Amino acid sequence: MTTNSQNLTELRKEIDLIDSAIVKLINKRGMVTSKIGEVKKDKKHPIYSPDRESQVYARIVAKNKGPLTSASIRAIYREIMSACLSLEQPICVAYLGPECTFTHQAALKKFGSSVEYLSCNTISDVFREVEKSNVDYGVVPIENSTEGAINHTLDMFVDSPLVIYSEIYRRIRHSLLCQKNNKNLIKKIYSNPQVFGQCRMWLEKNLPAAKLQDVASTAKGAEIAAKHADSACIASELAAEKYGLKILAKSIEDNAVNITRFLVLGKHMSKVSGEDKTSVVFSVKDKP
Repeated sequence: MTTNSQNLTELRKEIDLIDSAIVKLINKRGMVTSKIGEVKKDKKHPIYSPDRESQVYARIVAKNKGPLTSASIRAIYREIMSACLSLEQPICVAYLGPECTFTHQAALKKFGSSVEYLSCNTISDVFREVEKSNVDYGVVPIENSTEGAINHTLDMFVDSPLVIYSEIYRRIRHSLLCQKNNKNLIKKIYSNPQVFGQCRMWLEKNLPAAKLQDVASTAKGAEIAAKHADSACIASELAAEKYGLKILAKSIEDNAVNITRFLVLGKHMSKVSGEDKTSVVFSVKDKP
């Protein structure tokens, strides 16, 4: 027993030494990043560079020999790069809110937790905040693998000067949330219309009598469900934590591979990377 305790103590001391070295190196990285920020300002280059971000991810994943997974390494570096980006220049990102929506989670996946976020009530509001330079970037949904295009986002591009700066793909898993662990109490279910479309078959099979109530976002549905014992919502597990709801069922989406693509909106094109996409939006008059 004593030997095991000594080994544990020694191993923890080794961890402490490694942590000290990591902190020192992260701060060294931050100092170099600050210098890069000054160069970018002098040359009027954008602070956030998606192509450089992709290069960093590819490089660290290629160098990873385990035991940590590549996904874990990416997640760690997401926060390191987010913190360093904030040293170059404070960045604010608008998203279709409120907090805990899938768009919010997509924004966090892209920019990390060290930037400032602005929750917007509508897709139009996100566009407007970027256009007015109140924020640096905006994040909005554009299409879902089950339900197709988000028409409101497409419509906004017709008259907006904004461009697509980057994109985010996110696997969407829906959960049924409510106050009580009793499905029989549920009379109303709140969620976004797109979400109802993605869970249609599950709802018809498991809660055919429940009334479906459209709301602007999954998080708004969670907020309402938290106030009424006979109501439920379809939202993320993160929303369950925030609003104190119980998870009655997980992964209720009809399509096992339910993916939504989100766009990062900006005023200027990102640097050409050689692996770029071109999107074209046009409108025609509604006449014979």
